[in-house]
Amino acid sequence: MFEFKFGTPKPVRFIEPVLEGVEEEVEARTNGIMKIHDYNQSKYGSEEDLKSFIKSNICVIVSSGLNECWPEGQPKVRGMAVSKKLGPIMDELLEGLEITSETQIVNFVLLPESEKRIKELQKMYIYSQNNSGWDHVNFDHMLDGPGMMYKPKVEPVYYKDRWVCTVCGFNDNHGNYCSNCGSKRPEDKVELAPGEWICVCGAKSSGKFCNNCGRAKE
Repeated sequence: MFEFKFGTPKPVRFIEPVLEGVEEEVEARTNGIMKIHDYNQSKYGSEEDLKSFIKSNICVIVSSGLNECWPEGQPKVRGMAVSKKLGPIMDELLEGLEITSETQIVNFVLLPESEKRIKELQKMYIYSQNNSGWDHVNFDHMLDGPGMMYKPKVEPVYYKDRWVCTVCGFNDNHGNYCSNCGSKRPEDKVELAPGEWICVCGAKSSGKFCNNCGRAKE
């Protein structure tokens, strides 16, 4: 048995079911440690030859694992599921190539552009939950940073008295965010006890997480 470190020399593309009914093509790099327990020596020759074969094909192996072998409809980056599932999937692929391995994913990092897109979807979801004009949008999940999602208990907030945006001046807003530019509604002056804070959903909380939606304190 021998082991070696590996990494994808270029980004790997895959389709991520980010929100219900919304799929996004994203890119990521990954690296890890692979232990080789057995292999067809007549096919691959020496340990160095096998190591060179795997490293030169690692992007194809990772891509196949993410796009072809991953359970359909299941997210990859939610809760960083990829760090637990990708290794065994890669081992199954290598088993078909007469290589018995044990793969551990150490890092799986989205490219900045992909991370930015995920944050845009996060902002879109928060806006839809807090603006009455987006009630027809039905996103069931929320992103909380790259690769992290949870399902909040957030009800759209509607203010009977319209408010004026301090950024663009639009004066017919009723949700938590400006209907014209998306800026957040100015906070009402609320008396808070020591340790209390106001979440983006409007709820008053005192712990590390919102009592209403579960969002972490910013």
